[in-house]
Amino acid sequence: MRTSLLESIVGALNNPRGEQARKVAAWIKTSPPTLLHNLPNPDFRLDSNGLPIRWSDYGNSTSPYGWQIDYVQPRGIVGDDLSNVRALHLSSEQQ
Repeated sequence: MRTSLLESIVGALNNPRGEQARKVAAWIKTSPPTLLHNLPNPDFRLDSNGLPIRWSDYGNSTSPYGWQIDYVQPRGIVGDDLSNVRALHLSSEQQ
């Protein structure tokens, strides 16, 4: 079931170590698209590689805007700390 950003923020506040908290922490590190991207919907952002992602396409590998949670440093080194997460376009993991 897809959840809205607002629902995920509420979920993150209720469980700051859960999946929703990691999604929100990764999402807030993304950048807004520029006019050149031609993405008028505020649901779109750019991942750390500059690729467009959409909140509602989290985990959707068939969408051109699908994304996932990625860890900047390996989890074994830093753990699940929210400062270690980022949003990553699903096609980026195959590069």
